[in-house]
Amino acid sequence: MSDFASNPWISNPFDTEVWRSNPWKVGGTFYFTNTEASLTPYINVTGTPDILWTWSDGTTDTKANPDNVTTIGDNSLYISDLDAVTELFFQSQNITGEIKTLSWKKALDIRFGWNDLSGAITTFPWEYIEYLHFGGNPFSGNFHFQPWEKLKVLYLYYSNIESITGSLQTQVNMTTCNLLNNNISSQTQIDQMLSDLLVNAADAGRTAVCEVNISGANMAAPSAAGLADIDDLVNIHGWTVTHE
Repeated sequence: MSDFASNPWISNPFDTEVWRSNPWKVGGTFYFTNTEASLTPYINVTGTPDILWTWSDGTTDTKANPDNVTTIGDNSLYISDLDAVTELFFQSQNITGEIKTLSWKKALDIRFGWNDLSGAITTFPWEYIEYLHFGGNPFSGNFHFQPWEKLKVLYLYYSNIESITGSLQTQVNMTTCNLLNNNISSQTQIDQMLSDLLVNAADAGRTAVCEVNISGANMAAPSAAGLADIDDLVNIHGWTVTHE
């Protein structure tokens, strides 16, 4: 049989729609609401990437800061260049369900605080991140501290986070680290966090103090070693540490 007897264009890689998969979407079905919500989320980007918000009623918007929409169901955000994203602002939008974070390589500011978002949060080593707000959501599972060297503010309060991993030694620009009212029951993890923060506080690159809150009825109390680290953070480095 001739090599030209069959049509090669009907087989892979030409029979699938590559544009339906990453890297051309920020989150795919980016958030889900099962109750009516009036939404005004926005993103900031560099350059001129293609942006497409698709709401559950089938309407769309192509602006980074979309028009207000009242919606129930699945809503998605597609963008043609993930690396263009510098800010995602979904603060207090009454949204429910899970979010899918991605490795937004130029992200400076990510805010999902005070919604009704659940499930685990996947973190990435966002190299330029300065502000992270995941607080006020019933998140669960593990939260992993990445080496966010430019991070200034971390809000993770009033969630249901059950464990923490990673290190906070290198976040020497951080001035707020709030884990109030989570469910971290491991004293070892709390102690390790405080030990890391003590290394952080002594770093030669640090220029400001940090306010730390690890209070809450379901939060493990520091051990004697952890309390000693708190004393050093407060009395030697001038930090504020709350652990009621």
